Amino acid sequence: MTTSDSTELPGATGGAANVAEVERRRRRRGRGLTLQFNIVSAFAVLLTVIIVTLVAFAYHKNEGSVLDLVERFVGRTAVSGINSAVAMLDPVAAHVQATAELAATDEARARDGSLFPYLMSLLDSTPQLQSIYLAFEADGRFLQAFPIPPGTERFGANDNPPPKGAEFALRVIDRKGGGYSDVWTYVTRDGAVLGSETSNTLNYDARDRSWYKDMVARRDLIWTDLVVYTSTRQPGIAAAHPIIARDGRLIGAVAANVTTKQMSDFLAGLDLGPSGVGLIVDEREQIIAYPDAPRAIRLDGLKLSLVKADELNESKISAAFAAYRAKPARLVHFESNGRSYLGAFSGLPEKFGKKWLLAIIVLEHDFVGVMKENSRAIVLVGVGLMAMGMIALGVLSSWISRPLARLAVEIQKIQKFDLANPIVLNARVVEVSEL
Repeated sequence: MTTSDSTELPGATGGAANVAEVERRRRRRGRGLTLQFNIVSAFAVLLTVIIVTLVAFAYHKNEGSVLDLVERFVGRTAVSGINSAVAMLDPVAAHVQATAELAATDEARARDGSLFPYLMSLLDSTPQLQSIYLAFEADGRFLQAFPIPPGTERFGANDNPPPKGAEFALRVIDRKGGGYSDVWTYVTRDGAVLGSETSNTLNYDARDRSWYKDMVARRDLIWTDLVVYTSTRQPGIAAAHPIIARDGRLIGAVAANVTTKQMSDFLAGLDLGPSGVGLIVDEREQIIAYPDAPRAIRLDGLKLSLVKADELNESKISAAFAAYRAKPARLVHFESNGRSYLGAFSGLPEKFGKKWLLAIIVLEHDFVGVMKENSRAIVLVGVGLMAMGMIALGVLSSWISRPLARLAVEIQKIQKFDLANPIVLNARVVEVSEL
């Protein structure tokens, strides 16, 4: 019995159905992502996490270290500023005390002006002195020596141009016979007289001044309150010491006016970053020294007065003192206009009897900003390295994925019973070759 050519082998129909079912399931699952893409993506995610974590950790640690260094720097700068103020005031106190002792040993020579050369030498060696003077208790006689800075256009009681070449002005007030004379003599460094003028309108008597009365009451060295010297338009203070005879009698006083220009110059020379500033204030927050010294003085009509810290219209300065008043501390962190600042506050030693305060204010970004730029550079380098790594990984992963892709094609042929050609697969991976 013969069979027809169209007769199918047993199970052929079932095998074809199985192949069709497998193909249908494969298509339903979708093609998915390639092994190479998965390897590169996983590497990119892992490397990104590592780089971000390292940069964030390094930034956090570095920020803490930098801020700690900033605090130390600001603290040392504040101490340096206080030391500068002390170095400016200590010699003045020593000068008035020594001059008082010298005047007490020979009252007559002190009264007749014999000490003027000595006073001129003190002015010459102590640039912060605005003047030094002697006042006598018995009759109000008053002797004062001024340095005349080069380029001075007007000077003296009458506000006239000083004689050309004059380096010092020597003032003598006398009240003999109930009268009053106020004579200004202009001299060179060698004592040569270049001119003189008289002013009898001021009627100055040191004995009526608060500093003199305070000194008489204490009978010791005192430091006066802040004043503005009209001759220099600069704030300053005075040190005064009594002249006491051997028998305990009060002869008078020696005093010296000190300008704060040297302090302002010191503050102007500090490197506190582009936004940093330093200033010295008294207990009423009136400015004693400021880098831009003219801003510390205000002209009210014909009167010169001191400007307070809040009146500078500098938000960071106002915020710094507000933070310090709220919580007095050596170091204060505060915000101004959305930016973070650090302030350091240091007081003058108690021996001066003044509650002066040195404030150093810096913008944290001026110091941390460099670190932020470095962090950005690290991120860019990391991204570059990651890109290079991904390219290299793409090449390396293809050594694994390409043979597997070929193997997948051969498996699909087997599923379709396509066994016409032998399986030829060259792979660098042993496990893939064995498959």
